[in-house]
Amino acid sequence: MAPQGAGIQIVPTALMDVGMRYHWTDKWSLRIESFFGWLGSSRDYVGNREISSIQYFSNNIVVGIGYALGNF
Repeated sequence: MAPQGAGIQIVPTALMDVGMRYHWTDKWSLRIESFFGWLGSSRDYVGNREISSIQYFSNNIVVGIGYALGNF
């Protein structure tokens, strides 16, 4: 959703997550993930003028170390 004047506009969105997890013991792991997001076009009004936005692309990379609690 995107703000539009006094209301909210629904914007088409596509999300994707690609990653890898490596376990070097039964409890410890390392993960690397990349989150991609694409937003569709949206319109907003500034005064009497309409502004249209182009698609927005976002890419976030996450690196983490994990520890498993218990035996699941």
